[in-house]
Amino acid sequence: MRITDAVFGALVLLLLLAHGARADEYAPYVVCDDERPCRYFKTAAEMKQYVEAQNADLMAIRRKTLHRLPVDERDCGIPVLIDLMESSGALRENGARLYVTMGDGDIDLLRRQALAHQGIHVLPGSSRERDSGVTKLLNSTHHTKYWGFSVMAMSVGSMPDTFEFGAGYHCGTLCLGRLQYTVKVIGNSCSILSKQLLGVS
Repeated sequence: MRITDAVFGALVLLLLLAHGARADEYAPYVVCDDERPCRYFKTAAEMKQYVEAQNADLMAIRRKTLHRLPVDERDCGIPVLIDLMESSGALRENGARLYVTMGDGDIDLLRRQALAHQGIHVLPGSSRERDSGVTKLLNSTHHTKYWGFSVMAMSVGSMPDTFEFGAGYHCGTLCLGRLQYTVKVIGNSCSILSKQLLGVS
């Protein structure tokens, strides 16, 4: 199992919705990687339990990565988040609602305020999960104005002071993507060196 396959497939796509679920059996969470078929879950708790059970070794790599990361993961992930929002087209969409998860939880107030100063207004990722109306809409619509983003550090890079970040977005059954970013630590933040598209719809 390669780290790029399993980590970025199974751990980043925590926001993606199942395709074609019937109205009476919504499965709003899906975990995919390149080595196993996609698995669908009705609740975030079920999905998290599966991911933790199947990827305990990869979670250990993530913990070691965070221990070696000399800056806050969230600060390092902000340039990745902004690039992902720009490249996905979310920032150009009128009326878009942007929900963000960073690391193992919601984006915090400090980073939300920092983004707001740049004209980017985001909401905690969990607030989208609590809105069942949005979940049902995302489960049956190709493209919506509700965008979910997830960014997290995954592994240490091959060059000094570099790290690999996984990132994903989702705004409908035909609006999703996952990427791998290589970043370099500079001061209290990080700069993007490269990115690789792992999957898009």
